[in-house]
Amino acid sequence: MSKYFQIDLSEISAGLTHQIGNFMRILLYCNNYNYILIAPIFKLHGIHNNGKHILTNLSDYIDFKTIIVNNKSLEIVFSNENIKNEDIINVEAKTYISGLLVNDDMFKNLECFSIKFSYNENILNISKEISKQLGDYLCIHVRRTDRMTTEEINRDTSPDNILQKIKKYNNKTVYIMTDEKISFFDKLKEQKYYSIYFFSDFEILKKIKEQDNYMLFCIENEICNLANKRISTWKTTNVNKYIDYLSETFGYQ
Repeated sequence: MSKYFQIDLSEISAGLTHQIGNFMRILLYCNNYNYILIAPIFKLHGIHNNGKHILTNLSDYIDFKTIIVNNKSLEIVFSNENIKNEDIINVEAKTYISGLLVNDDMFKNLECFSIKFSYNENILNISKEISKQLGDYLCIHVRRTDRMTTEEINRDTSPDNILQKIKKYNNKTVYIMTDEKISFFDKLKEQKYYSIYFFSDFEILKKIKEQDNYMLFCIENEICNLANKRISTWKTTNVNKYIDYLSETFGYQ
């Protein structure tokens, strides 16, 4: 008889990347024990979303039909309705170190498999349309607000240094994805030789940011994936994706 896995994550409030990492850990756990997952509710922190928290099962961002664990699909249901209590493995709410399930004994030492998934259709369609409008473009990731820990990083992510990178690769069209205020980049917008775009140059992206900045994050990630060339904020070993980086500091994008 099938067993269902249900976990209460109400004690964790974090950003989307953080919570997707937790979701991947839950998927590994269910795969290891052959459980059917009852889709948990995640709390996305308002600090990255105009001060507004979001409660979601992540289906607004991930197409659950595309989730593949160890080269096979994993069954996920969205409700415990009509499931007998004795068939549910239930994990009650608790705190986790740094809000990460991987730090908990229950989710440690799992046999690791590759996990693949795609963003949902809405995110993919919007990003493809923006990419089509941009044409042949360079995408630059500029992370600043929560990582301004040294003067070197501040200098590396400045408009002057970004412009030097743009000149190096000489793409006439550039899309910049950033957590910084767009006004910070006014110097880039004022130059005439390159066409520099941000989310604020597209009405649909402006509306999405007002409602759900996490969705904008997903769309911009996909816009980046569709770019002809990509430059990361931090020094990275992912040379298959990024041709260059702004800062010598190592880190995740």
